[in-house]
Amino acid sequence: MAEPIGVAQVVHSLEIGGMERVALNLALGLPREKWRSLIVCLTVEGEFAELAREQGVDVIALGKQPGVDLRLPGRLARLLREEGIRLVHGHNSGPWFTGTLAARRLGLPMVVTDHSRPYPEKPRIQKIERFLSRWARIVSVSAHNKQDMVKFLRIPADKIDVIPNGVQPVAPVSADRRAALRDELGLAEDDTVFLSVARLERQKGFDVLLEAVRIAKQQGITSKFVVVGFGSEGSFLASQIREYDLTDTVILAGKRMNVGQFYGMADAFFLASRWEGLPMALLEAMSAGLPVVSTGVGDIPAAVTDGTEALLVPSEDPAALAAAFASLASAEARERREAMGSAGRARFDAEYSMDVMVRRYAELYEELI
Repeated sequence: MAEPIGVAQVVHSLEIGGMERVALNLALGLPREKWRSLIVCLTVEGEFAELAREQGVDVIALGKQPGVDLRLPGRLARLLREEGIRLVHGHNSGPWFTGTLAARRLGLPMVVTDHSRPYPEKPRIQKIERFLSRWARIVSVSAHNKQDMVKFLRIPADKIDVIPNGVQPVAPVSADRRAALRDELGLAEDDTVFLSVARLERQKGFDVLLEAVRIAKQQGITSKFVVVGFGSEGSFLASQIREYDLTDTVILAGKRMNVGQFYGMADAFFLASRWEGLPMALLEAMSAGLPVVSTGVGDIPAAVTDGTEALLVPSEDPAALAAAFASLASAEARERREAMGSAGRARFDAEYSMDVMVRRYAELYEELI
């Protein structure tokens, strides 16, 4: 039997995030009789590293120096040679640059996945990525993001493949665990709970969310809103929650490693993002059978249909967001929530499971080896 083919997933780190989860899922999901995965973190390992090792995937951090580290591509190339790697897969801008230079030095095929950014990028970065794209197979996670890459990086459309993100389906939780999680967060069993799993950054629009919740509360909506995640806007949002008198309505649950369990205690999922590609948390919510309330940005409208699996609203529109919450908030709306959630789960199984994503990347790797 032939030796498995070594593939390196090159990331900035394995700290908690959607892009990091894609790289982890790829490393764990590729069939091991054919592929041997290594994850290389350019900076530090991060929280997901232990999950990778527990399932037999090695993780190595290179400890990148602050700023431009000119020695990093050479260090990466030496590591790839020592590990017998035959294909390099970089995720986002830094790994694109470092990974391509290392792969070129060794004559290895290079795949780059752009996980969605707020274009336009800095002109210098755009020029570098446009130049480096000639030596890589480029993948975008969404058609919307592909359009941005064509427009701003001026990469020909026929050089960019679209492979949507895929995730493992969220495991159901027991009734006892659901009750325990609600109790931990101060929620009653009969509360209608909207959940979001996201970094607390401006991109995710949590300032707009708080305006929407304030409107909904003024209209008599008593639903609760749980946010799982952390980020640079955490302190600001906590102060805004106090200022808006929403401490009994909006709960910041912080950083959690058992994120999947939170879908099981919620009644619906929401995103108030200003921009997106295809959010991993949205797909996880679909896999958990949750109806979705979201802004219709990026490729979200391609993943969920307004009125079927989701209620989609414009970004930066707290009134529209509040109205969507209101339409799913009541006990009488339970059947509608369940129907939307079932439709979302069916669509997830057909289009957005981890197995579908891994199979498409494996097919791409086979073309290049």
